[in-house]
Amino acid sequence: MHQLHEKRGKKVVTHYFSHVKESDGTKRHVYLGTHPEKSKERLVKLRAARVSSDNPLVKEIDAAKSRLDTLAHYNRPYDDILSDVRERYAKQQHAGRIMSSQHSIPAYKYLMIIVAAALFGTGLFYVLSEPSITGAAVEAFDFAASNKIISGSFFMILAVVVLGIAVYAAQYRHEHRYDKYKPKE
Repeated sequence: MHQLHEKRGKKVVTHYFSHVKESDGTKRHVYLGTHPEKSKERLVKLRAARVSSDNPLVKEIDAAKSRLDTLAHYNRPYDDILSDVRERYAKQQHAGRIMSSQHSIPAYKYLMIIVAAALFGTGLFYVLSEPSITGAAVEAFDFAASNKIISGSFFMILAVVVLGIAVYAAQYRHEHRYDKYKPKE
């Protein structure tokens, strides 16, 4: 292994190089870094990667090693592999929680209950709005009051329906925002 000393200010940094033989027999220089132990490890890895033999056992070992390298997390730090596993597990758990969350009464049923109650109230008002006391003054007042209440109740029902649709749309978007993480069947 060759060394090259470089002066950076008051510090001297040592760079490590070596020769590596290629498959065609030529040598080339390879930069191994500045850390001595890591550079020795890199040199050993480079030399081991370039070892070739005509022995069938060595060829079989090389083939098995290449298959294992494709299957395993080759040359990846342990923390990186662990973070990938944790992230995959968290996504799986989150998707499971989303899939298992079910409400007892969906939002459109709430809307139907509100509309039914409003219609029942309007019908009850019509039944009870018949004047029981006779007289022109009472009849005129009852007609004017029923017109205002009916028009008011119509606009209230319309407002409730619009608000119910808006709340249902918001709830649907909130509950289905992670649908892209669901497994496709």
